[in-house]
Amino acid sequence: MNLKKLVVIDMQNDFLTGSLANWDAERVKRAVQEKINSEDWDEIIFTRDTHDKNYLNTYEGEHLPVEHCLLYTDGWCIDQDLMTSAYNSNARLCFFDKVTFCSKGLIKHLGSSCCDEITFVGVCTGICVISNVLGAKENIDLLEHNEIFVDANCCSCVTKESHDAAILTMKMCQVNIINE
Repeated sequence: MNLKKLVVIDMQNDFLTGSLANWDAERVKRAVQEKINSEDWDEIIFTRDTHDKNYLNTYEGEHLPVEHCLLYTDGWCIDQDLMTSAYNSNARLCFFDKVTFCSKGLIKHLGSSCCDEITFVGVCTGICVISNVLGAKENIDLLEHNEIFVDANCCSCVTKESHDAAILTMKMCQVNIINE
């Protein structure tokens, strides 16, 4: 597959308006929607945090005891406005469910995509976004072919401080940060 430009988006309802609603979610949602609408993407990828009813008994659930992104619930779904923008674009759409912070399926897909640049956006900067970014950076095949970007204006975290810490960490790992 030979793509020029793709974007990876972490933006489910539970992180925007649901059980883990983010303090900056509405602004970030609008920024991500504008990014989808204003740029020419070859592929738009949505990742979905995916848990089952047993979530609270998992390792993550013990450390973050807030049920969220339960499979097939409204909170698990991607925001409808973002989906509409994505469907109205000329980009190919892909979806990757993930049971951990980093999507192994996404990383494998990115490694075989052979595109020029990958941009990561979404919430939560310090968990989902950074995990997928660093997973991508660890993929040797991926690094040979792609520039990896994070659009800081299209991300947010639990707090402004945790967002800034994640951006700084990614900079230290030689990720290209734009729109800081």
